[in-house]
Amino acid sequence: MNPNEITELLDRAASSVTPAGSDPVTTMVRLGRRSANRRRAWAAAVATGVVALAVPLALGFPGDAKPTPSTTVAFGGLTITVPDGWKTTKAARFDPCTAKPDTIYFVDTVEPSHACAPSDQAWIAVQPEGTGGLLSPPVLVSKDANVLEGEDTMNGLWRYRAFGGAGTTAGLVLPDLPEKRRSELLELTTWPAGPAAPPGGGLTLPKTITSVSIDAPGVPTATDAKTLNRIREQLAGLTEPVPAGEECVLKSPGSVGLGFNDGIIVVLGDATCPQAVSDHGGRVRVPASLGKELFDEVLKNNSPAGG
Repeated sequence: MNPNEITELLDRAASSVTPAGSDPVTTMVRLGRRSANRRRAWAAAVATGVVALAVPLALGFPGDAKPTPSTTVAFGGLTITVPDGWKTTKAARFDPCTAKPDTIYFVDTVEPSHACAPSDQAWIAVQPEGTGGLLSPPVLVSKDANVLEGEDTMNGLWRYRAFGGAGTTAGLVLPDLPEKRRSELLELTTWPAGPAAPPGGGLTLPKTITSVSIDAPGVPTATDAKTLNRIREQLAGLTEPVPAGEECVLKSPGSVGLGFNDGIIVVLGDATCPQAVSDHGGRVRVPASLGKELFDEVLKNNSPAGG
């Protein structure tokens, strides 16, 4: 044993002595034996190639773990904050009928339909490919400089995805909880920013409107010049932006969705939310009756099929 090792053992022996403790020389001898035993054990482990190290594990992709409240997980272009006490798990398929409370599921697909009773427990399913967009979404909410469309599937589920051309098709599936609780669950997810408004303000529209569709049974796509010019004039004249924080929730019935060529959708609200959004960018204030007026314009000049 060299002088440095003797000094180290003396320091350790002195620090371990208590008023009722044993004499430091005895303690030093005991520590020296333990140190020698550890060195022999380490040498044997290295020689045999069997070495186990106790090191902290970094959290990678979640798997039936209970992360801390600060844990965030990126999946399908979304970033999800895991609440304290919640678990996370990954699966190829997700069955809402067997979902466990306080769990975030990262899944490939969600079982399309089930007859199980609606859940009164909170959970979240995240899938990289959400459901397709709707011409007249039941609900449009503002979130993270984006607009989300929500759809009640009528079988105990709510689906949320970015509205239109927002850069991601990932979506959430939530149980059919009260709106306030669903809003709290939505707050756990950060969505990429949606498309910005046009440089000059207003709504993003096709350069030239050649067709307009509405979500009404049997009504064909409008292509007559009179209807198209009327709609183009009205929408292009909407230039008053909605300041951040003053967005309201567009809901149907009441809101009107207009589908244009080039895959652009504009939804106009009613008196409960007199605003309009384009899925390709822009949110403006509108007269409360404009949506219904444009809806009636399409109906008047484009009779239902077979009518």
